[in-house]
Amino acid sequence: MGRRAPILVEAKANARWSWISSSFACGRRFRVLNILDDMTRECLAAIPDTSISGRSVARELMVHGARQAWHDRL
Repeated sequence: MGRRAPILVEAKANARWSWISSSFACGRRFRVLNILDDMTRECLAAIPDTSISGRSVARELMVHGARQAWHDRL
């Protein structure tokens, strides 16, 4: 197992967004797409579902990219 690298702190808002997925300990999948701005720690969206496709992720990023200044990287 590799070592974890620290997340670099961004100097401006909307420079990088990130998201997290998870599941219950019993194995039942449950996903929450959390779109977070790493610099401001603002949660731009939290979308729960049992399955989140790449198309759903792209749609949410387009919606939030239109509202916010576009991020530099994911």
